[in-house]
Amino acid sequence: MENSRHGSPEGLIEVAGNPAIDQLELSQPYLGLVFTALEHLNYSELSSSFDMTTNGDAVINLSVKGNSRGIERPVHLNYTHQENLMQLYKSTQIGVQLQNKIEAKVQ
Repeated sequence: MENSRHGSPEGLIEVAGNPAIDQLELSQPYLGLVFTALEHLNYSELSSSFDMTTNGDAVINLSVKGNSRGIERPVHLNYTHQENLMQLYKSTQIGVQLQNKIEAKVQ
C-alpha cells in the first residue's frame, strides 16, 4: 500500500457564499452544522493521509481541528473517503471512448 501523510500549520478555511456548497447543504440538510463550521473556520490542526493499493483501492482521510465563528465549542471534523481510483478513472473515459467509436463509424 502506498502511504502519504501531510499536515499544515494554523490557517483559515472559508467557504461562505459558494453556490456548490449551498446546493450540497440544500440536498443534504443533515450536514448543515458541518457547512456552518466551514463558513469561517480558524484551524489549529489540519492533516490528511492518502493510502492506495496497487489495484486502485484508495482511502483518503482528512482531519481538521479549530474554532468556527458562531460555534461556541471547538470543531473537530474528520472525513474519510474510500474509492477505487482505477475504476473511477475508467468511468470518466467512457464518454471519450463512445465518442471515438461514433467518429470512427461515421468516417
